[in-house]
Amino acid sequence: MKTLSTLALLFLLGACSTSPPVGVSDNVVVTPGPDGTQIVDVVAGSYWFRPQRISVVVGKPVELRITRDTTLVPHNFTLQAPEAQVNVDVDLGSGLNFVRFTPAKVGEYRFFCARGSHDSKGMHGTLVVRAE
Repeated sequence: MKTLSTLALLFLLGACSTSPPVGVSDNVVVTPGPDGTQIVDVVAGSYWFRPQRISVVVGKPVELRITRDTTLVPHNFTLQAPEAQVNVDVDLGSGLNFVRFTPAKVGEYRFFCARGSHDSKGMHGTLVVRAE
């Protein structure tokens, strides 16, 4: 019984890691969609997003395809930049989540998980909107 309890504890500790697993890259790959949409794959884990820095072009639609890497802890994706006409606040369900917006102003904008203390634990990043 002690071995089962130890394994359960290790599983829970692993599910609450504040750093991404090996192999989760911080390299941003923007894939152009057929209509010119800038598509970026994002992974949301326990207290982290990868990539943490996303660079896109102003005035072109953006689609973030967010996969939640954990099933035990609920997360969301919040990006509030009214000056860039971006206001996103979505709960992340299991499976693939789609976030769409078109940034209207060049700048750097912070995104984060607004659940509990997730942001202060490291679950945040930066959207860089640049001129073409």
